[in-house]
Amino acid sequence: KKKKKKKKKKKKKVRKVMCEHLEKLILNQSGAYMQELLEHLVTRSKDFDENVRHVVVKSMVHIGLTNEAVVDHHVIDALVRRVVDTKASIRLDAIGGCCSWFAKHVASFWKANSPLPKKNK
Repeated sequence: KKKKKKKKKKKKKVRKVMCEHLEKLILNQSGAYMQELLEHLVTRSKDFDENVRHVVVKSMVHIGLTNEAVVDHHVIDALVRRVVDTKASIRLDAIGGCCSWFAKHVASFWKANSPLPKKNK
C-alpha cells in the first residue's frame, strides 16, 4: 500500500510540474505546436487534483496577461469554468484572473460610464 501511495503522489507532482512548464513553453512557442500545448493546458484544467487545477489557472492568467494573442476561446472557457470550482482558492484566482484580463484588454477602449463600442457588441 505504501508503494501505491508514493506512485500516486509522484503522478500528481509530475502533472503539476508539467503544467508549470507548459506556461513557459507556450510563451516561447508559435504556430500549431503552441495550440497543442494550449489544448493540453485546457485539458489539465479539468484535472481531479486541485493542485494541478490551481497551477493551470495561474498559468492561464499569466499567459493571457503576457500575450493576449495566444489566448483563444477554449482557454477563456476553461478559465471561466474554474470560477465555479469546488475549491475556494481556485475560484478566487479564476475570478481575479478574469478581472485582470478584462482590466487589461477591455478597459483600454471602454471608457468609464460609456456603453460598449458598437463594433464590439
